[in-house]
Amino acid sequence: MVRSGMIAALVAAAMAAAPGGAAAQGLAGPYLAATSADQNNQYALAAEFYAKAVDRDQKNAPLLQNALVAMLAAGRFAQAEQAAERLAAVE
Repeated sequence: MVRSGMIAALVAAAMAAAPGGAAAQGLAGPYLAATSADQNNQYALAAEFYAKAVDRDQKNAPLLQNALVAMLAAGRFAQAEQAAERLAAVE
């Protein structure tokens, strides 16, 4: 599990170091970091990266669903409520 956390941290560092910073990376960087953390049961980290991904694609229902589940698993209920409201507005 430590290894996957290091992978997510490396992805985040690469995003920040890229020309133009994280904004230039679009959705791929935070999405990949979130799924990596999610697959390794690191829900707090997954919730953080899913939140960044959702900020870049606010109408992506599957992404919102994944964010919602990770936020619930991490105990971030206020964020989960916001994600649920966004998801309801999309669907």
